[in-house]
Amino acid sequence: MSIRHWNRRDVLRLGGAAAAAWCCTGVGRASEGSPLKRALIGKPTKEYLERLKAAGYDGMESEWRNWKPSAADAAAARAAADSLGLRIHSVLFGWANFNKAESFETDIRDVTA
Repeated sequence: MSIRHWNRRDVLRLGGAAAAAWCCTGVGRASEGSPLKRALIGKPTKEYLERLKAAGYDGMESEWRNWKPSAADAAAARAAADSLGLRIHSVLFGWANFNKAESFETDIRDVTA
């Protein structure tokens, strides 16, 4: 019995076939009852949440950069999401620009404030 040696074409052929089979089974798609959730990043306004709902998204990742929300803003965003059956999965706040020394201190102060 001889040992078969694999070359790059064999690996690519097998990998392509496996990827096609995986895509055809629907395993990687978010669907009803799936643990996968679809979300986009944005400012959590009622209008934006309504557009996400219409497009079939499950929720959003709220982005507060360039906007200093109050507790009332956060409560209004949550109420809007709840009324539409959407979730705000996380709050993204903190874009420290490590590549620009002149803005780094300001970025750190804004994130920790």
